[in-house]
Amino acid sequence: EKNLEILEEKNFDPALINSYKAAFWGFKIDIQPIKAPIYGRRCINRVNEALELNNQLPFAHVQYGNAYFYMPAVFGGSKQVAIEHFLLAIKQMETSPEELKNNWNYLSLLSLTAQSYEELNEFGKAQVIYEKALKFEPNFKWIKDELYPDLKTKLKQQ
Repeated sequence: EKNLEILEEKNFDPALINSYKAAFWGFKIDIQPIKAPIYGRRCINRVNEALELNNQLPFAHVQYGNAYFYMPAVFGGSKQVAIEHFLLAIKQMETSPEELKNNWNYLSLLSLTAQSYEELNEFGKAQVIYEKALKFEPNFKWIKDELYPDLKTKLKQQ
């Protein structure tokens, strides 16, 4: 957070700073769940501000998706809304293929999107995303050795 303050003082990209602030509020919810209503609102406010400043910032869409994925439905959370923003972030990231090389954020986003589809029991869509991730990075152990084999088991049980 202190690094974000330094970046703000140096007039660094305010959309990206707000996206990181949203992420930090999300992490704080995990640390202090009792404060989720307060921290959750702060998270949403920061990510909305980020998207108002730059709707083409993939990281802002990832944070928006995270907020809506983890927010209880009774408070407006929606896994479907989360997936829509994850897919938008993927599309935006893929417009600059040269920036995807060795980009763990892209791989993380693919795994998060596939896991989100699994949460909605949309196993076929999850499979497409896992295969895309493995095509991009065949040695991504987490997907290769855990997530994708688990999904295959679910698919066989259908």
